[in-house]
Amino acid sequence: MAPTAVPDAGAAAPAPIPDAAWAAMKDKKVILERVEGEPVNGKLIAHEGTHAVVLQDDGVITSVAKQDVAALKSGDVAPPAPPAAGKDAPTPPTPTKPKDDWKWHKLGLFTTHGVAYSRWRTPHYVSGGATYNLDGGVGFNFGPRFGVYALVGGAVGARLRDKTVRGNYGHFALSFLVRRKYVAFIPGIGLALSGRRGPDDQRVRETGVAIPIKLMGLIPIKKAGRADELQIMIGLGYDLAILANTRPLNSIALQVGVARF
Repeated sequence: MAPTAVPDAGAAAPAPIPDAAWAAMKDKKVILERVEGEPVNGKLIAHEGTHAVVLQDDGVITSVAKQDVAALKSGDVAPPAPPAAGKDAPTPPTPTKPKDDWKWHKLGLFTTHGVAYSRWRTPHYVSGGATYNLDGGVGFNFGPRFGVYALVGGAVGARLRDKTVRGNYGHFALSFLVRRKYVAFIPGIGLALSGRRGPDDQRVRETGVAIPIKLMGLIPIKKAGRADELQIMIGLGYDLAILANTRPLNSIALQVGVARF
């Protein structure tokens, strides 16, 4: 007689998880691996009785029977371990200062011309008039933003004291270029020269200290698709001079010019 087959009773049920393990994971992120079905991930907010309650990451509250939980695991993800120091460890990139996105030349040149109002204050009279203002500079640029220049120029043709006196002014100065892409600031200091010619061919010549200042906007001149050779300059020029008798001489001008910075 053939033996009778005994039906398979199935796999053994998982051992119950102790209450101490549930209590240790209270209010922490957990992973409940179930006997059947997908794991449940979230924060364990309650475990009393026969069910555990989990607040999932999407805000859904799920109740799971403890007898259906095969394993209770922590849901916190450990941060990745830092790479070991050594020859094979990757070198972090060195931060670099962003480069200026315009070209520049070590040898710099510029010239400006314009109409000015120049005013002499002398012990005998205070008078001013329109003048023709011109300047030229040549220098060395240490980078796209800074340079040192020799500046020569001045203001000529002033008619003073009801047009009875002709006044001229000049300067030789050391100037400093402080530049941005579309703006140039050029202050300086140097030697001031002034000459006034009055009635009966009387002449007064003076020397002193000159402080020329320019604030110019720059418009690149494009050539063959490039804008790196020349710039048109448009802006204001101001001259302050302290002379032997004229204290001070002021001259302010609207200037245009061409530069190669």
